[in-house]
Amino acid sequence: MQLVYGSYFHEPNSVSITSWQRSHVLSENQWPKFLKVAASFRFRLLGSQSSLMSQAQTISNAYSVNGLDLNMFDNSGNYTVWSLANGNTVGGILVTNPVSWSNVQGAQGATYLDGTVSLEGLVPLATNLRILTFQESVTFDNIDGGPIQVERIPAVGWPIIQNVTEKSFFYAYQEGMLTSGEPNPQPMSPIWPDLQRRQPGANKFTKMAPKTIRGVPHEYGVRWSYQFVSDSPIFGSPNIR
Repeated sequence: MQLVYGSYFHEPNSVSITSWQRSHVLSENQWPKFLKVAASFRFRLLGSQSSLMSQAQTISNAYSVNGLDLNMFDNSGNYTVWSLANGNTVGGILVTNPVSWSNVQGAQGATYLDGTVSLEGLVPLATNLRILTFQESVTFDNIDGGPIQVERIPAVGWPIIQNVTEKSFFYAYQEGMLTSGEPNPQPMSPIWPDLQRRQPGANKFTKMAPKTIRGVPHEYGVRWSYQFVSDSPIFGSPNIR
């Protein structure tokens, strides 16, 4: 088998896979967002002492760069299941543990060098288009529709609390936010569309800057808020997603 990272080719059969782990990265609401592939390798360099030093510098430079394809070929030159294309990941392949060396003494360092390196990548899933996080609340105000009171302070005498109406309106407020792996997510609809207040600033939604991984957007958000008014009690509950 032969490991290739970017344009760096290890010698055939000089690398062993010490770990190839695949695990889900979950959203706040426990939806799978990514498949994380984490790989660790042990390799051996052969040659004279001077040759080893040169090879060590070359391989260290090769793995100092992120965002390259990682491939393992069999002895016939075919791709194996241990391959990860940089273009299939979000934010590119990351060298999580750069080239490190074992205890260099005796024959090691004179005729051979053993080293390790680790990389990982995040592969988006089809379920990434789901609602990843969701929050919504509904607040009810003036739930008894009682009289409106004003607080008066006369020029002389004690302050006065005075009812100026017998009844008043019922109010409700719907607020929420969600994030999605799909660009341009839409806000939830008003729970009571016929009761929406038609005043400036009463109904609005806000687009949020997406979360990024190494500069690549992967989670898009939106917020919304609605105000409602009615001459009778308002009943309902927030949405669940």
